[in-house]
Amino acid sequence: MARRVEVPFAAPREVAFDFLVDPLKRMQWQSSLRTVDDVEPMPPQAGTRWQERATGGVVSEMRLTAVDRPTMWAESGIAYGLAMNLALSFQQSREGCLVVATIDFSGQGPWRAAATGVSAVFPCAVRRDLARAARLLAENRPA
Repeated sequence: MARRVEVPFAAPREVAFDFLVDPLKRMQWQSSLRTVDDVEPMPPQAGTRWQERATGGVVSEMRLTAVDRPTMWAESGIAYGLAMNLALSFQQSREGCLVVATIDFSGQGPWRAAATGVSAVFPCAVRRDLARAARLLAENRPA
């Protein structure tokens, strides 16, 4: 089941999009990430692939599946038997933009129960990480 998270950004959607879509900038705002490796091709585009290492040693193989600057991007990833799809849309607002994340996890066999559990808690982490990104952009601090 897909979950939805909305986070306001006090930045134009082009700025938010460019910051969030770049895998090399994710460690600045995604709290679970420890490393991002082997990103290619750059700049980020549909088909860009990379590997993420998260807390606990979880390694995910990631791929951007759609990129339409500055309105949306989508990615998919797999770690062990869990598959994840994440899409972000960027809606212009008076204050900047609204970032809307849609997250979906799935798993086969013994991973099905894990996907259900992760789907229940992951939106909170996404909301927290996007709020962190929004603060960094508001403070004009991203690298």
